[in-house]
Amino acid sequence: MNTTVTSLSDLPDETHAPVFSEHEPKVIRLLLDAGDQIDPHDHPGRDIVLYARSGELDVHISEDTHTLSADDLIRFSGTETIAIDAVTDATALVILAAHAE
Repeated sequence: MNTTVTSLSDLPDETHAPVFSEHEPKVIRLLLDAGDQIDPHDHPGRDIVLYARSGELDVHISEDTHTLSADDLIRFSGTETIAIDAVTDATALVILAAHAE
């Protein structure tokens, strides 16, 4: 793998923007307006870290809800169901790493 540098401000203004599209681990920038929702889904075979860069998010993991504010992080298994509600305008990074056995 080659060293790659990028700026989040150079990414397109899309809800889901891949940061390094062809490399592992996968890194996605989320750009959400207040009231936006990401429907329940999972990521089998992945370990997930979600970093709230700005704003406030309600992160629903299985039966639990965790409220994240700027600079908060949460780690969870991709086998768990996740949904996200943007309480305020928010930006987050999602790191999806292959699950280590």
